[in-house]
This record gives sequence, structure tokens and C-alpha cells, in this order.
Amino acid sequence: MYTSAFTNTIKHRQLVQHQVSISFVDNVVGIKVGAFEYGGASYQSYWANEFLQGVIDLKNDIIGLGRTLSCSLLPGTASHLKR
Repeated sequence: MYTSAFTNTIKHRQLVQHQVSISFVDNVVGIKVGAFEYGGASYQSYWANEFLQGVIDLKNDIIGLGRTLSCSLLPGTASHLKR
């Protein structure tokens, strides 16, 4: 949900702010993507590495679902697709 809202908010306009941040509490330095609102929902800020990891996880889940679907619909492709 966050990725979809983020993409829809930034693709037309630069409404999601980002900045270099330091957190002495969490001992983190890096780029932080600001909080934003989309479709009546509020989304919290995230460190860029957290956001990027979420995008990678989403991509991997989509690939896994595609492989599962292909294996169930196309017999004989299971050994080729399962990695």
C-alpha cells in the first residue's frame, strides 16, 4: 500500500520531501523520505534504505507469485522457474 501511494504521489509532483538526516537515538545517518498523505491516508516517514528494501521485497514477492502462477498453469515449467 505504501509503495503504491508513494508512487502515485511523486509521479506527477514533488510532494514527498526528502532530506539528509541524523538520528542519535537510532544511531543512523542517511536520507529520510518524509511523511505524506494520499487518498485520505497518512504515511509515516522512512529511511531511504527501509523504503528501498520494501520495494525489493515487493518485487521479489511479485516474481514469486508469477512463478507460482506459471507453474500451476503451464505444466512442465516448474523445474525451469523455481530458483
